Amino acid sequence: VTSSNTTLKQMDVVDVPKHTADIGTRFRDGLAAIAKRLGLPLRLTGYPQLTYLGFDHPQSMAMTTFFTAGMLRAGFLAGASFYPTLAHRRDHVEGFLAAAEPVLAALKTSLEHDDLEQRLGGPVRQLPFARLT
Repeated sequence: VTSSNTTLKQMDVVDVPKHTADIGTRFRDGLAAIAKRLGLPLRLTGYPQLTYLGFDHPQSMAMTTFFTAGMLRAGFLAGASFYPTLAHRRDHVEGFLAAAEPVLAALKTSLEHDDLEQRLGGPVRQLPFARLT
């Protein structure tokens, strides 16, 4: 009972829905600004509290794979969605965006040189539950 009461008191102090909306909005706005500056067709859908990332491009799956791999090399686990939590802080988002900019710039360069799949160094991401036939 004590831990439940403590949790309720903490939730009274921290507006979790507002926090996750603020973090998610900063994430979305930051990525959108980088993509616009670079001229990348980034698509962000969903809500600030659950954002889906994709690219409006014929090579969208390869582009997502490139982004994920580049972000992993930069120390961030990034996929096709972002679900902010109470644990995320503004400096986490700022660090992610700082790492994302050179990855997205390299993605833009690979599209300009038409060598995206060669730069991947591995297979292109597949849709979940794809048929294996």
